[in-house]
Amino acid sequence: MAHPHLYTNVAKLQNRFGARYLIQLTDPTSNDSAFTANELNGTTVTPRIAIINDAIQSAEATINGYLRAGGYHVPIPDGIPIEIQNATADIATYVLASIHGSNEFVFERYDNAIKFLKAVQKREIMLDIPNGQQPQTYAFAVASRNGSTTLENNANVVYSQVL
Repeated sequence: MAHPHLYTNVAKLQNRFGARYLIQLTDPTSNDSAFTANELNGTTVTPRIAIINDAIQSAEATINGYLRAGGYHVPIPDGIPIEIQNATADIATYVLASIHGSNEFVFERYDNAIKFLKAVQKREIMLDIPNGQQPQTYAFAVASRNGSTTLENNANVVYSQVL
């Protein structure tokens, strides 16, 4: 059974990019122009589907890293913003394209997805996700004790220096 992805899946990638394009990214020598129904619903995991699933998993890990650094609870379980779905698709496609080399278009989409994630991480862009899944905000305090300076937040010590 295929890995249950949260942000995208093979069928969504096919809808966005087309089956032939994805097949070419995973197997440039193939003449196939479509996935089988079993490949799309996850009941049959062929080598090309396994490669796509690995790319999706890599993309989701990248996205979760940026979101986590921005204070979001990850993975986003429901109400996934379309921007996150699109970024996942673009990063997964980049991962696939990098297997055999590809064109500038794929790399440009990847760069745009990473720029978007960095803006989310810095909270320049806020995601439209359900309450309770918004970024955590930490209160910081500076304490000076016996010649040392410590920067603390409500979770842990983030900086400490002895003077």
